[in-house]
Amino acid sequence: MKLVFLSPHLDDAAYSCGGLIHTRLTHGDSAEVWTVCTADPPTGGLSPFAHMLHSRWGESQNPMSVRRLEDQTALEILGCTWRHLGFRDCIYRDHPLQQGPLIQTAADLFLPDPPIEEPLIAQVAETIRSYASSDSVLVAPLGVGHHIDHHNTRLAAESLGRPLLYYADFPYAAKDPQQISDSLPDGATEITHPISQEGRQAWQNAISAYTSQLSSFWSSVDQMKLAVELYAQQPFALSLWQK
Repeated sequence: MKLVFLSPHLDDAAYSCGGLIHTRLTHGDSAEVWTVCTADPPTGGLSPFAHMLHSRWGESQNPMSVRRLEDQTALEILGCTWRHLGFRDCIYRDHPLQQGPLIQTAADLFLPDPPIEEPLIAQVAETIRSYASSDSVLVAPLGVGHHIDHHNTRLAAESLGRPLLYYADFPYAAKDPQQISDSLPDGATEITHPISQEGRQAWQNAISAYTSQLSSFWSSVDQMKLAVELYAQQPFALSLWQK
């Protein structure tokens, strides 16, 4: 099986599916990660919120170049290939109907408004369509946590009109597992893929490669590794859903 994991950002597929990707590769499947939001920041002024994130990530000028390298390292650890689709992260996009940035506060990240971004969603869908072979099985995020870029990625995949698999978005899914069932498409069937200890270690090591992003969710690498161990004990951490 040729699996293509659609990742909203430069870390989401590895965070959510690292153990599963590693395990499926050892069972003879092929796997690629295609990340949507990978473009450099705009050359003009950034919003205060984007500046704050740049400071947290430790790179004031162009953190996306660092993040792309982190992503390549992480996916090499898992043993899969990658494709960067070249769209801008929501923190770099302007609001299409109002003057100013789309994201001005952290709360804005989790208030998806699909109608205002329909042109972007269509562009993402067409880019995925242009690269996806007929035998590719697309694996899309459920959008657990309601992050706007996760939501847009799911909508783009669904607009293609082809069979999909879905994954739960970690670490959001660990914080509120009820959102997983709430996010499932009608009639979805759960498929569980047991992950070996080697797979869990590769998963943790891949997440560790995203050095700039760890502080967004965990205070240390050890805390992250514990969070993955606890999450991996839940059936939904080992599952994909077929629709």
